[in-house]
Amino acid sequence: MVEHDEDIINAADHIIDLGPGAGSMGGTIVGQGNLNKIVKTESLTAKYLTGKMEIPVPESRKKIINKITLTGCRENNLKNISVDFPLEMLVCITGLSGSGKTTLVKKILYPALQRLKGNFKEYEIITMAPPSSGGIHIIQMLNILENFNLEELGHNSAAYASLLSEVMKFAYADRSKYLADPDFFEGPTSRLISKQYAQAIFKKIKINKVTPSSEILPGKLIPYESEDTTHFSVADSFGNVVSNTYTLNSGYGSGVVITGTGIIMNNEMDDFVSAPGVPNQFGLLGGEANKIEPFKRPLSSMTPTLVFKDSNPIIATGSPGGSVIITAVLQFLLNMLVFDMEISDATVMPRIHHQWVPDILFLEKGFDINHAREIESFGQKIISTGPRTSLESLEIQNGLFYGFGDTRRPDSMAIGY
Repeated sequence: MVEHDEDIINAADHIIDLGPGAGSMGGTIVGQGNLNKIVKTESLTAKYLTGKMEIPVPESRKKIINKITLTGCRENNLKNISVDFPLEMLVCITGLSGSGKTTLVKKILYPALQRLKGNFKEYEIITMAPPSSGGIHIIQMLNILENFNLEELGHNSAAYASLLSEVMKFAYADRSKYLADPDFFEGPTSRLISKQYAQAIFKKIKINKVTPSSEILPGKLIPYESEDTTHFSVADSFGNVVSNTYTLNSGYGSGVVITGTGIIMNNEMDDFVSAPGVPNQFGLLGGEANKIEPFKRPLSSMTPTLVFKDSNPIIATGSPGGSVIITAVLQFLLNMLVFDMEISDATVMPRIHHQWVPDILFLEKGFDINHAREIESFGQKIISTGPRTSLESLEIQNGLFYGFGDTRRPDSMAIGY
């Protein structure tokens, strides 16, 4: 085995700063613990390093690859280096071993780093940064909603659901224009998650009044996914907490399994914009910022999220579900942090979803039919839908761990040991 050298660890630190993206392993948010290990094998061989592939590579990434190649492979006489386009996780591999399977000879270790950070009431929210849109819009929507008296409106009342719908429209409108791989597009992240911007949107929203999507445009902020993704949340007695979303995008991803690992490769190319204004398989629109380019990571909706109170982790959550992930996580957080529900109730409550385009409010079956009719009377088109998400969450309270697997999917579960 090759020892981990300091150059590789430092390089991996820098790589992870680029943010998680299109690899088989998606966004991982780690709290409290000192180290997170991720292994990546058999992706695209970096032929361009030897001049066999002419692809424009961002200079920041090219330097990282060269550094890791020189320190991690050539000096150790290893046969090749495998890299994934996002370049967050790399591993040098040898050829076939006697058993006929690829042998891993190096794991990249990197310290856990915080992603996006926001505040809602007395809670600190740690969530995923671009190229996922999930974290930005969770913080953005919570910022808007904390200006309303949600308890007074009543959970899942017509007024409450209609308010959430309006807030979702504004967030997804911004998503269509301002979210993309930050290595290629300098989006206005700080403005999107600012309290000031939330105030500006808050002033445009009226209770029990519907604004057509055609009248909602992305904010003027410049110049300042399928439902088959997987999520798990883990906590231990040492204070380590992990919220991990593993992106597949659609059924069985690309249909390719990495030999000997069981890891399914995704087909997240659909999350790029094939043409501005043309919706993807989830009906999501995008613009120039998220167009396809070499070495670019596609925009996603992954929303692994941790919640802290008084500097201690109290909640880890996330979900599969493509474009619906963001709104599912939002409603779970509101159920827990505003309506003080216990974790199972917070999970199983009927959820709603609006993504700006199409201008339809999706209500899960089980949503109160009288409230649904009242929302329609406001002028909002609605559609009843089956479950599309599956929250996998845990709560830490008084030194005890509470987990709940969303009953919307038969393979969800909570395990303690």
